[in-house]
Amino acid sequence: MFVSIGEISEIIGVRVGTIRRWEKLKLIACSFRTLGNHRRFDVNRVKNSLGIETSELNRKVIDKGKISTPAGTFNCFVITYTSKMKSTMVNRIGKGKQWIAKGVGLVKEEDYNRKGSLVNSSVLTAFNKN
Repeated sequence: MFVSIGEISEIIGVRVGTIRRWEKLKLIACSFRTLGNHRRFDVNRVKNSLGIETSELNRKVIDKGKISTPAGTFNCFVITYTSKMKSTMVNRIGKGKQWIAKGVGLVKEEDYNRKGSLVNSSVLTAFNKN
């Protein structure tokens, strides 16, 4: 997933200036720039570049229900978890929520920082059943 500099700073848990400094020092690289010259970062690539290890703890199924996305409507299990990111530069704990459908997989995901603010989300936009 590609995100803006503000979004990657929230996900990693550092200030935007720190992301710019790391980019200047070539510790990380933006994947591309938009037509408006805005940086876009690949979340997994940045995590790998910084040696960040991620884990999900305390996963619990809290609900079951229907969710509608651009790809359709799905019956999902709703799962919550605690996410942990750790490296020599970053140590962050947050919360997450996933909607998972049998035969489909991940339909929606949301990540929250320690203050409870939404910092990242993804949603299934297309699905071809073979």
